[in-house]
Amino acid sequence: MTSRKEHYFLTKLDTFLEECISSPGLDSSMIADHMQISTRQLERKLQQYTGLSPKKYVREKRLLKAKQLLGDHPEFTISEVACYVGFQKPSYFTSLFINRFGTHPKNEKNS
Repeated sequence: MTSRKEHYFLTKLDTFLEECISSPGLDSSMIADHMQISTRQLERKLQQYTGLSPKKYVREKRLLKAKQLLGDHPEFTISEVACYVGFQKPSYFTSLFINRFGTHPKNEKNS
């Protein structure tokens, strides 16, 4: 069960990530600045609330958004989706996608 404070924090963070997901330069300091906390505090809170580091949390959000885009917009190429969610190399994106979901991104376009 999440506390109100935790819910507010994660909602604010997720809203910001949704706005900036295309930016390959999105990093902990950028997020911490937006959240008006130190990078160390960001790391501690995310670890406590989600069990993930900021880098892994952002990666997870990017992969989930990519999965959604591939399913909702089969006309998009894998390269377009990878770029849209902030990955500069489609091959790296594909590797992460396969590791996370157990399937190639092209298979999401058919489901």
